[in-house]
Amino acid sequence: MADTRRRANWHADDPQQRLRPAFRLWKKDRAAICEVFSHPLGWELRLMVGQELVRFRVVRTEPELNATAIEWRDAMRIKGWEAVEE
Repeated sequence: MADTRRRANWHADDPQQRLRPAFRLWKKDRAAICEVFSHPLGWELRLMVGQELVRFRVVRTEPELNATAIEWRDAMRIKGWEAVEE
């Protein structure tokens, strides 16, 4: 079994924390949001369309977090989803 290291500042009794969303998109009357949560191994991205979980991924580094969010956002834009101005 591989040794998977936890983040140095993670404590087992800490709950996951919802962080700032990576992006929000709209298509007609449907909303999609890519939420970011703290995770013992780094961060967890969750892509939700309405109340449905479409994708999720745990990433270990900030560059991987950013690259994943950009990849997912761009794939959705190709399918007609549009950015929401905040």
